[in-house]
Amino acid sequence: MKENISSSQMGTVNSKISVVLVTLFSTLSFSNASIFEQYAKTFKNRNDVLGDLAKIYDQFNQIANPDQSLSQFSDMHGEKVQEHSIKLQHSGHQDSDETVSNVNFDTIIEPVLVEDQTNEDPDSLQIERLEDPVFSTKRGHDHLSDDPKLLDSRTLIWGILTQPLIGILKSIDDDSVANFTEFVPAAHVKFIEQTGAKVIPVSYHMERESMYQLLNQINGLYIPGDTQDLLDHHEYQVAFGHIVTYMFQVGHDKNHYFPVFMMGNSLQSFLANRINANPITKSMQINQNMELRLVRETDKTYIFDEITSEDQVDEFIESAKVFNRQRLGLKVRDFNKESRINKRLNIVATFKNPIIPYSSSHSIADEDETIAIIESPDFPLYFITYDVQLTQFVHANVALTDKNDIDPIDRTYHSRSHAQYIARQIGYEGRINQHSFKNKAEIYPRLINNRKLVSVVYSNIEGVSAMPKYLETQDLYLLGKRK
Repeated sequence: MKENISSSQMGTVNSKISVVLVTLFSTLSFSNASIFEQYAKTFKNRNDVLGDLAKIYDQFNQIANPDQSLSQFSDMHGEKVQEHSIKLQHSGHQDSDETVSNVNFDTIIEPVLVEDQTNEDPDSLQIERLEDPVFSTKRGHDHLSDDPKLLDSRTLIWGILTQPLIGILKSIDDDSVANFTEFVPAAHVKFIEQTGAKVIPVSYHMERESMYQLLNQINGLYIPGDTQDLLDHHEYQVAFGHIVTYMFQVGHDKNHYFPVFMMGNSLQSFLANRINANPITKSMQINQNMELRLVRETDKTYIFDEITSEDQVDEFIESAKVFNRQRLGLKVRDFNKESRINKRLNIVATFKNPIIPYSSSHSIADEDETIAIIESPDFPLYFITYDVQLTQFVHANVALTDKNDIDPIDRTYHSRSHAQYIARQIGYEGRINQHSFKNKAEIYPRLINNRKLVSVVYSNIEGVSAMPKYLETQDLYLLGKRK
């Protein structure tokens, strides 16, 4: 005879079964977790006893293993972060319950700086002066606009050569400066970054092999050349010699296009490396805005080959005023006399002598004019002897200016257009280069933005200011911390 069971009695039975099952799961799941999980996934959607058991297992598993539900909130270091449920307001929608992670956004990521091999005894090193190579072909491109590489979407990596803390900067009485051995002016970094590139310092302390390994991974090199004292700094000139040698060695290969922009006093270091004799530079006007004279047709240059009309020549070159801080310059006459450089380089522009009128012939107007821009026809080497970066990224201290004074740097439309054009050409030249880092994780720690940034006030030496009036305050990246 069958006995009828009421619904209340059945509920009691099911509860007892559930307790037994939970006890059973707690005993066996740790040793057979994968089996139970497989069964639970298979049967949890069924509407019978097996489906009920699968749902019970899921509930038990969430209680027994709470960390698994947090795995999606693991941070970048693999550590679990605490979660909590809050009401989130969504624009245009009703409030909803969403689980979010309690992330600490104040955490600062300190990059582990890459350690390069440095010179152990720099005074014993010889400055490389490689003989001028004989190139069988010209550059790897005719006109920038014709190169398909300009259309890719890579983020370029430019190197910038550091400079030694010597002379005036070394005399600054500030512990934050004295503890370092090299620097890079922030204005140069910003000037390159406006092209969309990232900037990595190339230390002049690096030994040759480490430097070449780094040059083989970056898309170009920018050399600031901010101080006359660099000529007397042996280790810096050793590094400069390594760069010239590298540039000559890769210049033969059209597939190894490596652009180098030498700014400011870098031309003097190049002359010293090539000629290795008494300097042929002469004194020139300092801390002044100066006009340029184009002395070569734009279609016969590389740096200005995108300029195709006289209106553009006026807009981007001859109506601009550029700021010169160099005390010494190379005159056209002296350039023409020195066969060790004039066979390898072409004059593109000079600083205009105001008493000589403008000419649309774009040729040398006066051999006494000082050279402003030079380029190589054989490989992508450019010299810009003035401070083009100042136009956009160094500003006068307004608090110190007299009401009758004006900004020492010309910031008119034409001057800004000229600076932006030069920056664009830097970006184009770097894009032709196809170097890349083998280990992408190495890029971020190397970025110069991770280095110490300070504002310094250039001091006077014997009453002569190192910087133009009201521009004494400069931002610098400091590197090479003293041990």
